[in-house]
Amino acid sequence: MDTDKNRNGYIEMIPWAPEVNSDNCRGCGACLEVCQNGVFVMNEVEGKMKAAHPENCLVMCVKCTEICPNQAIFFLDKEGSIKLALQLRRVDCAP
Repeated sequence: MDTDKNRNGYIEMIPWAPEVNSDNCRGCGACLEVCQNGVFVMNEVEGKMKAAHPENCLVMCVKCTEICPNQAIFFLDKEGSIKLALQLRRVDCAP
């Protein structure tokens, strides 16, 4: 199994990127304030948040989902991504 890492040590092959449900988003910006990695931007036309740089999201970080008052942020296959992260961790830590 390929376990290439980027320069920050995060495993790149884990699919971990937030999505914004525009029907639920009210554009409050809470996700923008809590995310220190520049994942979110305001879509000025729609007045809603957008995950413009989901690749910047740290694997296993869910601060944005926890702070969103409208449950507008979600992760596709969150459980599958967590399982993959744990599997890769075991491979990476093997002697």
